[in-house]
Amino acid sequence: MKPLPLHQDAFGLEMLSYLRTGSPLEIVEREDGYIDAARNTEQYFARFDQWPKRQQRGIAFVRGRTALDVGCGAGRVSLYLLRIPAIVITSSIRS
Repeated sequence: MKPLPLHQDAFGLEMLSYLRTGSPLEIVEREDGYIDAARNTEQYFARFDQWPKRQQRGIAFVRGRTALDVGCGAGRVSLYLLRIPAIVITSSIRS
């Protein structure tokens, strides 16, 4: 898959904006017409102890040293797993 030019990568621009300024809005627009804006980009960069409890518990199910992170987004879980250390394969689909 060919990478998108930066000006066409809304998610990438959101992550970059957060890293530069610390406070972008995340705007979600779905095909069913739902639109929402929230200041929750920091969740993509949260430390493990700041993750929701269900996600912290989910990490306990990791077995072996290889993991597949489907829908990896900014890669928070992948980065955590790399510290185990594990081999992490990531996948995220952009439309």
